[in-house]
Amino acid sequence: AAQGRAVSSREIGAAIGVSPRFTNQCFDAVFGMSVHRYLRLRRLAEARRRLMAGGNGLLVKQVALDLGLWHFGRFALAYRDLFGETPSQTLATGGRRPGR
Repeated sequence: AAQGRAVSSREIGAAIGVSPRFTNQCFDAVFGMSVHRYLRLRRLAEARRRLMAGGNGLLVKQVALDLGLWHFGRFALAYRDLFGETPSQTLATGGRRPGR
């Protein structure tokens, strides 16, 4: 898939020669979640990795867009729910919370 575009279970299935339904069944059996949830968690984890690495001029918005996370409000909420801090806080502290 192109950068900035999410991959679908249909595309995964087509790449390996199985149906989208079978792809979802396999993801559920192996990872205990849907393809959609698995891929979203992977994108959030990659966003965190990039934000922790930081860099001159790195913007939260650009990280989200590069990973296909276009709805910034949902991205920020999902990120905070998963990691306990906002993407901006991770960028500012490199993932190190004050007092740790």
